[in-house]
Amino acid sequence: MKTIIATVVGVISGGIAIWIFELIGHIIFHLNFDIDPTNLDEMKLLMFKIPVKSMIAVILAHVLGIIVGMYAATFVEKESFTPLYIVGGLLMLGSVLNLVAIPHPKWFAVTDILVSMIGIYGFLMFRKKA
Repeated sequence: MKTIIATVVGVISGGIAIWIFELIGHIIFHLNFDIDPTNLDEMKLLMFKIPVKSMIAVILAHVLGIIVGMYAATFVEKESFTPLYIVGGLLMLGSVLNLVAIPHPKWFAVTDILVSMIGIYGFLMFRKKA
């Protein structure tokens, strides 16, 4: 039961953290594009006009959110690593689904996935030593 609760806590807190970090990035690197975010065609065109700094902020939001989610899961389940794998995997899956739903520049997609994997691996190694 602790594993399930830890996973839910981790996914929810990680998702909220990603949202907050992305919001901070959007405030710092405000984009002046007048588009309807519910229009997928407009979003597809926008992805290739966004400045690199803004996209790097999103990558950082993803990896930091994953780390926050995994860290939150450790408060509920201190012994097992299973929730950490699940939380990291589910949050990274969310990033991949976003990349599939809205085409992004290839460099962004590759970097986002690699940095997320490095964040997951790094947190697991840190946790094993602690």
